[in-house]
This record gives sequence, C-alpha cells and structure tokens, in this order.
Amino acid sequence: MFKDTPIARAAALAIASGGLLGTPHAFAQEGGALAERAEPTAPNALERVTVTSQFRVQDIQLVPIAVTAIDTKSAADQGLRLHDLFKFVPNAAAQNPDNEARPRIYIRGIGTGDVSASTVLPVGVYADGVYLNSPTAYGGGLFDLERVEVLRGPQGTLYGKNTTAGAINFISRKPEFKPASAEATVGFGSNGQRTFQGAWGGVVAGDWLAARVAFNSDQRDGFNTNTWTGKQEGGVDNTGYRVQLLARPSDSFDALLKLHTRKLGDIGSNGSLVLGTYYPGTPAQYTRPDGRITEGRIANTQVIKTEGASLTLNQKIGQHVLTSITAHDVTDSNALGGGGTAPYETEIRSKTDNAWRQTTQEFRLTSPKDERLRWIAGYHYFREHLGSDAVAARYQAALVNLPTGAPAAQSAANPAYRSTNYVHNNTSHAVFGSVSYDVSDDLSITGGLRWTQEKKDLDIRLLQYNLANFNTGNFWELTSLVNPGTPATNSGSRQLASTWKNWTWDLTPEYQFSSTLRSYLRLARGFRSGAFNVGIGSNLDTATSVKPEYVDSVEAGLKSEWLGGRLVVNANVFHYNYTDIQTNLLTPVAGGGVVSALANGPKAKVDGAELELDARPAPDWRLHYSLALLNGRYTDFVNRNPLTQVVSSDSTGNRLVRSPRVTTALGLDHTFRLGGGGRLIAGADVNYRGKEYFTVDRQTDADKPLANEAFTLVNLRLVYVAPSQRVRVTGYVNNATDKLYQVHGRPNGTGVGNYVVTYGNPRTYGVSASTTF
Repeated sequence: MFKDTPIARAAALAIASGGLLGTPHAFAQEGGALAERAEPTAPNALERVTVTSQFRVQDIQLVPIAVTAIDTKSAADQGLRLHDLFKFVPNAAAQNPDNEARPRIYIRGIGTGDVSASTVLPVGVYADGVYLNSPTAYGGGLFDLERVEVLRGPQGTLYGKNTTAGAINFISRKPEFKPASAEATVGFGSNGQRTFQGAWGGVVAGDWLAARVAFNSDQRDGFNTNTWTGKQEGGVDNTGYRVQLLARPSDSFDALLKLHTRKLGDIGSNGSLVLGTYYPGTPAQYTRPDGRITEGRIANTQVIKTEGASLTLNQKIGQHVLTSITAHDVTDSNALGGGGTAPYETEIRSKTDNAWRQTTQEFRLTSPKDERLRWIAGYHYFREHLGSDAVAARYQAALVNLPTGAPAAQSAANPAYRSTNYVHNNTSHAVFGSVSYDVSDDLSITGGLRWTQEKKDLDIRLLQYNLANFNTGNFWELTSLVNPGTPATNSGSRQLASTWKNWTWDLTPEYQFSSTLRSYLRLARGFRSGAFNVGIGSNLDTATSVKPEYVDSVEAGLKSEWLGGRLVVNANVFHYNYTDIQTNLLTPVAGGGVVSALANGPKAKVDGAELELDARPAPDWRLHYSLALLNGRYTDFVNRNPLTQVVSSDSTGNRLVRSPRVTTALGLDHTFRLGGGGRLIAGADVNYRGKEYFTVDRQTDADKPLANEAFTLVNLRLVYVAPSQRVRVTGYVNNATDKLYQVHGRPNGTGVGNYVVTYGNPRTYGVSASTTF
C-alpha cells in the first residue's frame, strides 16, 4: 500500500503509537454486541461520547469507522463558524473562498471546485438525518447543536446519498421532558462582530409533549474594502430559527416535528483579489493596490433563504424499531455582481437566481442492538427540482476612462446580453441494508449493500445578443435593450437525460483485543452521482454529461483508552483507488473565452494516515492532538478538451487539490480554580497546514498564486465560569499572529501572470457572555 517514503514511515509510526497508546476521542467505532468498552476508573477520566453515525446510539469508541464528533456548544462564544470547526478533524477542511454560506468541504483529498447550482457534492451533508442537496443549504450559523459528526471515507450503504469523500451530520439539540429552561449568548468583536443566540425548551403538555425553540443572529463586516463603492466585502449577515415539537404518547411511539428557516443577507464574495498587471503597454495599465482592497464599480451581493420541515416517526414493533423521516426543504439564492475588480466598466454585470425544491423520504427497520445478529434495512427516496435564471450584460455606453489596451466592450466573444436559464430535475431511489454478526466474543463482521438508481434531466436555454445598447432599466430585463436586432446564432436550447444505477458495499471485520483496545478493517466502495455541465458560457455544446466517479477504499484502524480513561488514542491508515474522477477543467469555447467544465477521465491513488489523541493528564488540564498525513496523486491524467478531445497537457503525477501532505493541530486548556467555586479556563490551539494546490494543473513555481505555502494559525481564549455555573464570559483572539494565507487561487485567464486569490480570515477578537436560566 505504501512505498518507503517519509510519509509512509510517518504513517507507520502513527499506527505504531496508536497500538501502544490507544485511540483518539474524535474517532468512532461500532461495538455491537462485543464486550462493552471499559468504564473509566480514573477520577478525572474523559467524558464518554455517544454518536448516531450508524443509526444506533453508540459509544463513539465502539464504531468501526473514522468518525469525529465535534462539540459546538462554545462555537458562538469564540466567534467560530463552520470552516473553523474542522481544525481537529484529520484530513478534512471546509475553507470559505466563495462566502460563509458555501464552504468547500474536502475530506482525504476529495471534494469539488464546481460552483454550479446543480453540482453533486462528494461529501453528503445532513441535518438531523435529512440529506441536503443544495450546495448553499448548509453553510448557516452553528446554533443550538448537540454536535456535528464527520465521517471520513466513502459512504455507500447506510446514508441517504452515495458519496466518495464522506458525510457530515448536523445534530440539533432535541426537546426534553424536563422542566422548562432557557439559555442566551451575546457577543461583540472586531469588524463589527455581533452575535445573539438563544434557546428555550422543556415540557409543554403533561408528560407527552415537549418543545424546543432556538434562534441565531450573526453579523460581521467583511475584511476586504472596495474603495470605489466604499463597502466592506465578504461580510456575514445570518439569521435563523428552529422550532421542534416532540410527542411521546406511549412508550412505543414518538414523533418529532422540526420547522426551520434561515436567511443570509448581502453576503457577497468572501474577497476575491486580482493579482498581476492588466492592460499592459498603455499609459493606463492597472495593478490592484496592495492589501485587502478592490476597486470594482459594482458591489457583489447575495441573499440566500432556506426553510423546511421534517417529521421523524419511531414505532417499536416488538423489539424492532421502524423509523420514517419525511422532509421538504426550499432554498432560494439571489446574487448580483460583476464589474470586475478594476475601476473600469470592461467586465460583465450579472444576476443569478436559483431555486431548489427538494423532498426526501426514508424508511428504516432496525433490529435489537444487543443480539448476536443485528441488522438495518431501509429505503431512501429523493426528489429535487432546480430552476436557474442567469443574465450577464456588458454596458457599451457606460465605458468611461477605458484604457486603450482593454478588450473590446461588445462582440461575439464579449456579448452585450446573455440569458441562460435551465430546469434540472433529480430523482433517486435506494434500497440498503447492513448486517453485523458476532463470530465470537471478540470478533464481529459487518457487511453492507446498497442499490441506487439516479435519474436526472436538464432543459437548458441560451439567448444571446452580441451587440446592443441599453436604456435606464434593469440590465437583466430584455426591455432594457435598445434595438438589439435578432438573437445571435448560438442561441437555442438543449435537453439531456441520464439514468445511473450502481451497487455499493462495505465489509468490516472488527476485533477486540481487550475492553480498551479494538481494531477494525474496512473495505468499502462509494460513488458520486453523474451530472450535467450547466455553466455553458456562450456555447450550448458545452452542456454535456459526466459519468459517476468511484472510490474503492481499504482502511485499517485501532481505537483504545488508557490510564483509566484519561487518555484516548485512535489511529488508522487508508488507501484509495479513485477512478473516473469528475474534474474541473478550463475549456476554451467557440467565439473566445473559457468555461469551467466537469470532465471524467483522471485516475488517482490516495494513501494516508491519521492519529488523534484526547487526554486529561491532570485534573485541571485537557489536551487535544491530531496528525494527518496524505499522499494523493493523479496516476493517469491527460488533459483533454471535453468538446474536441484535443490534448492540452499531461497532469499525471500532480497532487490532488486542497490536499496538504501534513496537517496537525494541538490544543491545550488549563483550569484555574477560584474562590467560591468559580473557574478561569485559559486555552490555546495551534494548527499547521502544509502546502496545497488549488488547481489540478499548473502546479509549478511559475504559478505560485495557484498554491498556498505551509502556514500555522494560533488561536487564544480565556473563559470565566461563575460559581453558579450558569454564567460564562469568554474572550478570544483567532489567528492571533495575523497570518496572511490563501484559501483559494485561480487563473484570471489562460496565461501566466494574472490571477484571482482569496485570503483566509485575518486576526479577529471579541468577547461574549452566555447564561442559562
């Protein structure tokens, strides 16, 4: 599996240390009916964590896959958002180059750079077990959550959608049959940070009906300054609400109704900055000023609204449990922008409206978990309707102070008006099952199988005018065009339809050496659904389909607890055979210009190792540590134009994007006991991320902005807990050294020297207060 390389030797060391010490708190294994995990014996032992990643309530240390449970209770206290949570998840990241609403999630080198509305994510995202297909449906605020579970590796059997990279499940705090109580958090910080969160819950009717209501308000100014518009770009304006009702009329039946809504207003881009010199050779050549500064004439804005409802029913049938999850979710996105980042009207103005409507239904029948033979069987249905309308316009009459070297304002390559609209339907059915059998008291084998059928159809239309003038109306309305003439010859429509059927599976033997040391071997196959290219530019020929991609995975891991439960250590190694990869390529099109299109073809091998530790070395100390090693390279990748099949380059041997060879994180907290029962907790964490590339090609020193060199971030926090334990005051500094690092880089054209980059968040700081009553 591994060659004799520094990474291979480090991986072997990680596994060896895992065998000698134990397994980290952030991993998860399913124990089934094997011997229970030993009860902690030390007085300051770590808390036991339960997860539902395998549709059973289990101790995280007894689940035979790589799972991390993230505690989000203090996220708002420390000004954290989704992309911050992955710092202790090995080989996982959720960077935010687009905006806070749409982080790009990569797990073990697998993710996607496709930003179209119809993209298929290699990472399945779920909210309380409901699959969220829209790529903008999950990036909201982290409020009133019990935890976030991150599964690494292909998920091809139990979860609602097949994925090649992994799955993330956001688990809300549920109503409880307890006396009513409430909690609230108020926070303020740098860049106008303002956070308000609150929740109330408890029994509302006798002993059979409980409720929980939660809200979130999170605002922050952007980090980039547009000197032309005078606005900060890349800000946060997030509000959300969640209402849950739990009815338990008998011991054998319960029903949970959840209603939720969220709005992200005026978020815009997270800060795209151009590099290089533009319009060279003229007196008016342009270079963007240093710093987080843009000079575009139009502010980029986006508003995203989501709302939905789900009903979860659980009915005991003897010793078995029948579960039904029915959900409907609506997401709308409205974006306005363009104008480029220079103070010239040479770029297009754009308006894009997307509307996702999805319905899901899942049925599961689960056997008793304590029997020698255990099983889960189920059916999953998914239906989505996506409507998209996009208009791009180029104002010929508004070209002022134009440098003589600038491109022509309007032409066939730079049309005056282009309208692209499409309807995309997606329907999938899946039947799945998983069986576990205890061969002996120490050996158990689990096997899963899933059959999936996915059907998609696309009706896409293109209307284009090459030359036109505009009146004073809205640029996205046809009535604003003055004497446009006849539509360009490339106007028209195209219809596509495809159906994909696949079997996926997993096989997991697990062996328990003792009640504190367990091992597993997981073999799994996952696939990512096929898709259509909808970012067609000015050529309907680019509206093509791509086939599914596949991952065959082998993973071996150890999990253990030591020192009476004060130390938890987990370790694993894995190998992927990654084929038919859906890869973003810049594709030249007729009439000039390029589009970013998906294409199949590349193959890759991925080898890695992961180590996690959670320790309480002394009563008032807490330590977290993670180490991830990754070697992902394309083994066969000849770049071909997906339209003409002309070979442009050979990227064989290049590294997978957003795949650092080494990432590591260390966190340490110390509690000072104060008089009267109060506490002061001082904490810090240090996160190192190795060099990574942002494009599949052009991985050379000549294109340095298309990669980010290794960097380290430092976060600090100080928490005061009142003697009553009901009040917490937190002060924090994130990115304390104000490190400048990239989270994205892309070419700004096909040549070398011009780029667009996005930087990660600079130093931020703030204070918050939380109380329960």
